[in-house]
Amino acid sequence: MYGLCKGGSKVSLYNTFKKIDRANKKAVRNAERRRRELIRIQKENQRLAELEAAQLEVEIYENRIEVLKSIHVDSSDPIDWLELSNEAPPFESGTPGPHEKEALNMLQTYKPSLRDKLFGRGDAHKLQLEQDVLEAKKEDQTLYKSWEDRVTWANQILSGNTAVFLDVLEEMNPFEDLFEIGSSIDLKILDANIMEATVYVQSEEVIPQKTKTLTTHGKLSEKNMPKGAYYELYQDYVCGVCLRVARELFALLPINTVYLHAVGDFLNTSTGHNEESAVLSAVMDRETIESFNYSLLDPSDALTHFNHIMNFQKTKGLLPVEPILAISEEGDL
Repeated sequence: MYGLCKGGSKVSLYNTFKKIDRANKKAVRNAERRRRELIRIQKENQRLAELEAAQLEVEIYENRIEVLKSIHVDSSDPIDWLELSNEAPPFESGTPGPHEKEALNMLQTYKPSLRDKLFGRGDAHKLQLEQDVLEAKKEDQTLYKSWEDRVTWANQILSGNTAVFLDVLEEMNPFEDLFEIGSSIDLKILDANIMEATVYVQSEEVIPQKTKTLTTHGKLSEKNMPKGAYYELYQDYVCGVCLRVARELFALLPINTVYLHAVGDFLNTSTGHNEESAVLSAVMDRETIESFNYSLLDPSDALTHFNHIMNFQKTKGLLPVEPILAISEEGDL
């Protein structure tokens, strides 16, 4: 039979329980502190992620605005078709080309090394060099064919073969970035000296409806773009696109005149449907286009140098206009 615990034993047992209780509470406090720390880190990471996401949104928006305002600044390098037509061949036909000459020299000067002789690799190495000569000959054939194609194209262009004009544009693809931001282009060759270009500039697909900025706390702020700013941005974009198209055509083709029409969507209140209409029409000449300093000019102001039709109102934006009738040098529409 067990006896009753004496006072000292009770105190000792009580102290043991207190120590265990304090240890448990300390463990709970440590776990709670760790939990709160993890929650704080999670919230901080979430805040940083939201800040980075907001910064990215603003950067994308600002880049979009910059692209729309500067679409006219860059263009393809001009092609000198006369110089191309007079380009000398890379080597005389029927003789070894530069790649074949180099490969032949490697073959003719090859001497097996001691290691090649010891391991019987001389014949295999020589066979590989002979194969290299055949591959080099193919490279030279490709080189010569490229030269022939360039000269042929140049002569056809200079002779006024307009069928080749569109082939050149398709090959060079100068309007790729215009397509990427929502524009499309129809081209028509009137004669060897005059082209007509219709650019479709859909405002709702291209111009942002809202502005995006960061607050002082780093959060994304979106507001409706003021109508005046929206209309001015659209006008600059339309004029910039037309200048860019003219620059590309004059850079890549030996023409002197481009009829340019920018077409947008408008609501016909009598039918309730959107309809396409020209918002800008201009006749641009090579000499004037090539005289501009594009890094500093204002696209809208630049149009004053051309015969053009545009109706812009600050409260309504670009309004429909009748396009200028395109006429070839022979008088055909």
